[in-house]
Amino acid sequence: MKTYKVAHTALALPSVILGLMRIAEIGDSEIQALCDTALASGQGVSTSGVCRT
Repeated sequence: MKTYKVAHTALALPSVILGLMRIAEIGDSEIQALCDTALASGQGVSTSGVCRT
C-alpha cells in the first residue's frame, strides 16, 4: 500500500484511510467488522482525527 510521510514527523500514513464519523446508525459488531476489514487490507482507520494502522 502506498504511504505518505507526514511533514516534520516520523509518521508514514496509508494513502487510503477509513473515516468513522458517520457510522452512528450501525451496531458495534458491524463497526468492528468494518475496522477489521479495513486494517487487514492495509488501510488506516481514523477516529477523532487519530489514525491507527
